[in-house]
Amino acid sequence: MIERLRAQVPFVVVNRRLKGLTTVLMDVGQGAGVAVEHVAGLGHRRMALLTGPAGSWTSGEIRQAATDRTAELGVELTVIGPNEPTEHGGLAAAQAVAASGVTAVLCYNDLVALGLIEGLRERGVDVPGDVSVIGVDDSLPGRLSRPKLTTITMPTAAAGRMAVDLLLATIAGPAAGAPPRTTVRLETGLLIRESTQRVSSS
Repeated sequence: MIERLRAQVPFVVVNRRLKGLTTVLMDVGQGAGVAVEHVAGLGHRRMALLTGPAGSWTSGEIRQAATDRTAELGVELTVIGPNEPTEHGGLAAAQAVAASGVTAVLCYNDLVALGLIEGLRERGVDVPGDVSVIGVDDSLPGRLSRPKLTTITMPTAAAGRMAVDLLLATIAGPAAGAPPRTTVRLETGLLIRESTQRVSSS
């Protein structure tokens, strides 16, 4: 579909790589690396990653960054997925997480993280007492949950503004000094709340 549209109308892609198109990427891989550093600094040495849907660019970026950073820091990584990008996806993965023996989990997004927390609670696993959990997005449900969710912040508003600016410049054309097709990467960050804590010594 996109390949057909690109010949007819100008557009900018957000968080997806397509050759020859201007793209705005939110660098979730950088945020995932910071998340791994955070839990490693809290003493966690066994970590799980709940991936998203198969073929997701975001999920692939998170997985690659988590794999690289855990290897550098000597943290054992267990990858569980693909998973639905919903609370149900987190609920469905809770049994595998509980059985894995990990003490920290990085999830594809906040909804998966919240579903996981609920699924772990149903199995008598406390978050963050037994397992620390990190989401991605900084969504409203994660801010209101108990415990409040530690999450990778995504600059969605900035990405939207950048995409619009690049699209308008593309429409204006070379005469107006439009930039060449390019890739813009925006930094993400880690917002530490209540769902992560130092690993239990017991």
